[in-house]
Amino acid sequence: MLNPLSSILYVYDAVSFGSFDTITTPDFSARNGLVDITACSFYRCLYIADAETTSIIRLEMQSKYNIWPVEDINRDSVISVTSSHDLLVLCGKSNKLKLFGTDGVLHSTIALEPAHVTCALEFTMPGQYLVTHGRDSPLHRVCIVNSEDRILRAYGGFKGSYMLNNPSGVAVDKYGFVYVDEANNRLVVLTSTLEFIQSLPSV
Repeated sequence: MLNPLSSILYVYDAVSFGSFDTITTPDFSARNGLVDITACSFYRCLYIADAETTSIIRLEMQSKYNIWPVEDINRDSVISVTSSHDLLVLCGKSNKLKLFGTDGVLHSTIALEPAHVTCALEFTMPGQYLVTHGRDSPLHRVCIVNSEDRILRAYGGFKGSYMLNNPSGVAVDKYGFVYVDEANNRLVVLTSTLEFIQSLPSV
C-alpha cells in the first residue's frame, strides 16, 4: 500500500496480513505516468514502469530504491518478472521487448513485428514469450514469440474473430494453459500450443 503523501510503501505479510516492513519511495504525489507494477519474490523487490520520466523504478527491502532510464517506455508499456528473476519490459514506443537484470543492465532486445502489443510475458521456458495484439491493430491475437522475434504459434485473427476482441491481459499456469482476458468480458482458455479449449464469463 502506497501513501503518496509520505512516500512510504507499506508491506504486509501475505498470511497474517500484518505489517511486515516499509519501503521509502521516490515522491509519487505529482506523478501521473506510473503505468505498471510487478513484484519479484526472489530479490524481494518491486518494479514500477514510469512513462512520465521514461524510467524503471526498483524498490527494494529494506527501504532502498534505484532508477534507470528506458527511453522508449510510454503508457502502453507493461512489465513482468521472468523465471530467471530478470525484468521483462514491453516498450510501447519502439514495440520492443527488453530484458533487464535486477541491476538495470540490459541483457537482450527483441524487436516485435508492427502491431499494437497489449501484453507480454515469459512463456513456459526462457527465450519464449507470450504476446497479445489488440486495440488499434487489425489483428487481435495471442502469439508465442521466440528471442529472434519469430512467431512460433498464434491464436486469433481480425478483430472479433476467434472470440478475441482486444485481448488486454494474459496469464499462464504451471501446466502451460493460457488464460486471455478480452474486451467482451470473457476469459478465453487455450492449451500450451494455443488451441482453443473454452470461453468463460470474466469475473
